[in-house]
Amino acid sequence: GGGYQTPDGPTLYPVIAPALIIVGTLMMKGVRFIAWDDPTEAVPAFLTIVIMPLSVSITDGIAFGFIAFTVLKIAAGRHREVHWLVKLFALLNPPLKQILPELGRKRTYSNEKLRTVLGIEPIPAEEAIRASAESLIKVGAVK
Repeated sequence: GGGYQTPDGPTLYPVIAPALIIVGTLMMKGVRFIAWDDPTEAVPAFLTIVIMPLSVSITDGIAFGFIAFTVLKIAAGRHREVHWLVKLFALLNPPLKQILPELGRKRTYSNEKLRTVLGIEPIPAEEAIRASAESLIKVGAVK
């Protein structure tokens, strides 16, 4: 709840964007530890990173990564490398049913309601990213 319903159907949550930018920045620190030369590790990691913004859901991105990780490890004959809990989550995850129809669907967004309903003039994306980066440096989260 609390979002703005657009005419095309999706609900926008402009208030959470700064938090998601910060969380995404912090999550990127771990990318350097991914075994990019191992497709059973790299592909699920890449899909997780890509699906999060496309589905507008951190949870759905992680779920998709669990599923891809499990499927690829099993397909490569390396199922013993997958913890049983990850296998269970991959099998029982309902968000996958919601994600698949959304992939490839083009959506258009507008910040018109931000202006008209809340009376807020949005700042350009470059300025928002710069401000977020400066804030992360200021609090010591990034050097």
